[in-house]
Amino acid sequence: MKFINSNFAICLFILMPSFFLEASPLIFMRQKSEPKYFAKEFPKKGLCDQIYLALQNELKNDGVQVVIEDIRLPIKRILFRLENGEGHAFCGAGRNKSREEKFIYSKSHVYYVSNKVAAHKTETLDPKTLEELAKSEKAIGALHGTSSAAFLREHKGVRLNDRIYEIERGLELVSGNGVLRYFYYHDLGLNYYVAHKFKDLKVMSHKFRTVPQWLLMSKSLSSKQVESLNKALGRMHQKGTFKKIWAKFF
Repeated sequence: MKFINSNFAICLFILMPSFFLEASPLIFMRQKSEPKYFAKEFPKKGLCDQIYLALQNELKNDGVQVVIEDIRLPIKRILFRLENGEGHAFCGAGRNKSREEKFIYSKSHVYYVSNKVAAHKTETLDPKTLEELAKSEKAIGALHGTSSAAFLREHKGVRLNDRIYEIERGLELVSGNGVLRYFYYHDLGLNYYVAHKFKDLKVMSHKFRTVPQWLLMSKSLSSKQVESLNKALGRMHQKGTFKKIWAKFF
């Protein structure tokens, strides 16, 4: 009877988890946020939906399998799953110190967003500075827990209402009884919601800041998997894949 060398057996045991992880499909998660992601039954694909499909195709050439989940989840749930290795990648994440400690950011961005404000169509002031926003007697709305809200809070004088947990609610407060004068959010979301759901509102022209959005990756991934994702994204930039997708939304 032949026995396996004990050192070889120990090495095999250590390597087995990483082997099975790399052989398993990568799980791409989807957020409950339009137009980044649309519900499965919706006829149109969202911005990140289209990025995922293109990235899935690129990774196929490297022999990497990808599963794009059908369900859409709140951002907190996505980040929890990403941190615990239940999901492996998420498209459309802003950058901050806390996330940098918990996750891996892609080397290249996946798109840019610019912060603007939406207002009622009767609004005459198109604010160009935060000082002009600060002069508003009514509060400026922003989504709770977002970098947009944090950015506004840093500027003294801005009357901020960030006790808003859904973008539609924020726009309703501008549209309906005028509780808010402006709602501060990124142009990707404002353009979509104003065009499709809030016809009595308009998106103002000024860009207060423009920031890149990234592919966020779980630290449970191996260095080889992270490298494969980064190389695939790089090829997509070189081939102009991203520019074609962006043109449909910006």
